[in-house]
Amino acid sequence: RNQFGGVIGGPIIKNKLFFFGGEQTTTIRAVPTVNKQFVPTAQMLAGDFTTFASGQCQNGKDVPLAAPFGTNGYALNTIDPKLFAPQALALAARLPKAANACGLTQFGGVSNTNEYLTTGKVDYQKTDKHTMFFRYMGAARNASWDYDGTNILTSSTGQTNQKTHSLVFGDTYVFGTSVVNSFHLTGIRTVNDRIHPEIIDYNDIGVKNVWLPFKGHMRLEVGSGVVNGVNPNGFTISGVNVQPGYYNSVEGAISDDLSWIKGSHQWGFGVYWSHLNFTANSNVNAAPFFSFSGQVKTGLALADFLTGYPSSFTAGTKSELYPRQTYFALYLQDTWKATQHFTLNYGLRYEPFIAPYDGHGRFNFFTYELYNSGFVSKTYPKAPVGLLMPGDAGTPPNGKYMFDRWFHLAPRLGLAWDPNGNGLTVVRAAYGLFNELPPAWTFFGNGAGVPWNSTTAITNPSFADPWNLPSGSFPNGYPGGNPLPSVFTPSSTFPLSGNYDNIRMHAKSTYIQQWNLSLQRQVGANWLLTANYLGNEDVHLWGPQYQLNNAIFAPTATIGNIPQRRVLTLANPAVGPYYNGIGETEDGGTGSYNALLISVQRRRAKGLTISGNYTWSHCISDGVVSQPGSTGITPGLRRVLRGNCGSNSGSAGQASVSGGDRRHVLSVSAVVESPKFANSTLRLLGSGWQLSGILKLQSGTSFTVNSGTDVTLTGTSDNQRALQILANPYMPNKNRDQWLNPAAFARPANGQYGNAANSIRGPGIFQLDTGLTRKFAIREGQSVEFRAEAFNLTNHVNPNNPSLLLNSQTFGKITSAGDPRITGPGDPRIMQLALKYVF
Repeated sequence: RNQFGGVIGGPIIKNKLFFFGGEQTTTIRAVPTVNKQFVPTAQMLAGDFTTFASGQCQNGKDVPLAAPFGTNGYALNTIDPKLFAPQALALAARLPKAANACGLTQFGGVSNTNEYLTTGKVDYQKTDKHTMFFRYMGAARNASWDYDGTNILTSSTGQTNQKTHSLVFGDTYVFGTSVVNSFHLTGIRTVNDRIHPEIIDYNDIGVKNVWLPFKGHMRLEVGSGVVNGVNPNGFTISGVNVQPGYYNSVEGAISDDLSWIKGSHQWGFGVYWSHLNFTANSNVNAAPFFSFSGQVKTGLALADFLTGYPSSFTAGTKSELYPRQTYFALYLQDTWKATQHFTLNYGLRYEPFIAPYDGHGRFNFFTYELYNSGFVSKTYPKAPVGLLMPGDAGTPPNGKYMFDRWFHLAPRLGLAWDPNGNGLTVVRAAYGLFNELPPAWTFFGNGAGVPWNSTTAITNPSFADPWNLPSGSFPNGYPGGNPLPSVFTPSSTFPLSGNYDNIRMHAKSTYIQQWNLSLQRQVGANWLLTANYLGNEDVHLWGPQYQLNNAIFAPTATIGNIPQRRVLTLANPAVGPYYNGIGETEDGGTGSYNALLISVQRRRAKGLTISGNYTWSHCISDGVVSQPGSTGITPGLRRVLRGNCGSNSGSAGQASVSGGDRRHVLSVSAVVESPKFANSTLRLLGSGWQLSGILKLQSGTSFTVNSGTDVTLTGTSDNQRALQILANPYMPNKNRDQWLNPAAFARPANGQYGNAANSIRGPGIFQLDTGLTRKFAIREGQSVEFRAEAFNLTNHVNPNNPSLLLNSQTFGKITSAGDPRITGPGDPRIMQLALKYVF
């Protein structure tokens, strides 16, 4: 990592006009993270899976493979190679060679990043009472794709070129001696482009009748997918971050704040308005995508792949997104110095929920009531039964995704009390209600989904020809063959087996109640001790997401007959096949956080400064869905899946609170200064140095163990939770080589929901950062500052959570270190030196 830059500033017109500018560039050329995946071995390609299906490669458990293995005179777990799919063999020939008998292959892709930060500011002192400023901030980040030019498995991220520009104008005017008005005008522009490398596509391996929107791009998954750089039971080609696309936005904002001091009161009034236009082409669902789970035929994902039995296939049109969002708020507050020892702060904020809308007026809404009544859209006559479309009676006006909610008042109250009147002890308390505005990305799946950007899902398709040959969804092939590419109009026919993202038109807005109580005590002249209780409650969280078209389990249930068992097909066999998944975001989720925060501070005295804090907390939540889709949990199981923040993403398919539930967090920092020696030589060499250190200790986050296969067979996202059969899930001497005890878990029987605890915890975090600085005076007004810093001084490895898939070769093992972009600490030791010249 190389980082360099500079700043410059000074007067343009003395005492009137000033400027400041700065630039910083960071270039990173990193050794890539080691990724682990599993590919067919020469033994497998010869038809012999005896080693791969044995306990040696299947976490201690032998797996008897189903037919066509062991048929036509072949022994158990062997097969005639002539039965392998030509498409699978063609792809296998492009894969890297296995490093062991289990098919392990390890690799890393390219990791080159350039970042540029630019800032500039101009201040104008018009009069003693009137000042203005302009401020510009620009940021750019260019990251190369990770494809190394040889190994097709290295392609997991496309090249990204990201730019952000922000311009702010501010005007401050003082009226008399007690009134100050501050006005701001802001504009923000973001441009995010993604470019894909041309590597391999389905035409190259002989798959027929698929539309390829991007040449040289293939999305295919064998096994359970990549987590922390590891696909524990197969391999993955590309993913959702490779295909080309763009994500651009323009936002404008106006605000005005007035402060008025009147006696013992300081009143505040303000107004804020902003509007955001987001335009994107994600193309996530446009690329054809085959997935092999191992549940269709043989019992193992790699075996299903070679024999040509995918579990699913999806394809669609390019996804164009046009969400628009407006925000408006007013506030009134007062800080009242009631007595010399008691201050009260109170206020009220009005911020209505102005529903976002689609720039092209696109949305749809599904309800059971409309479906059961046989409702057909008046404006889109070929829409399937049960679907409200733009222009139909009862839909929100002006293309909005939902109805506005105008009565949103948020009160705030705080107090500070000095009980002894000597300033050594202070009691503080506060309460506030805060409304949450959902990000524009929340609505992309509705306005950018079926039918405008259609996605069709096919269960148990043919690898050779997914559209025309029989599948689980369409026993006679998809009617009419491949419908792609297509352009949708109000008179167009809707696709069969379409995926829908359903948003509740009358959804209630999320709000958070926060409260705190603190006691501060100064001890001696330099020490400050603080004890805080912090709490909040989330109400009407948007999450989890329910699956409205779940499948009913039956003794004859398989993955292949999920489409026939979905509730809408059972209720109306003529119309039901138009629907595949319908994910509806719940608006009744809740969450809570409670914490005790103890802090100690020693201000600078005798060359020593200390600051430390310890937090003991608990966070529990239903989870938040910030990017909904067509998946969802089984209706009615929200409370069953509720768990520690961050723990239910694996079991429920729902995003959870970022960062997870870390019960214990300790952070200590200190600065020690060398003394000013009397001896001139010692003073020259040893005085003026500062040694600083920051120590971070955090307990691990919680997670849930999954079986790795669909055990409920209900077409929902909570279908893999494992069965915990021992109270203690850990190994007696848990470590990176084996954190979880495989004997503590089992695969539930088909149709049974697992009970694995969502409070199992992974390893914690330890990091020590240090710095050494000294300033050298050259002459009056000029100095040079030297700085040496070491991040993760001990080069301590902060491991990720262990592999959570029961059917993987790596279950319970920790296979990778933390990613600093996600978990915080995770970098190896980084040392940097700097010189700064100040004049």
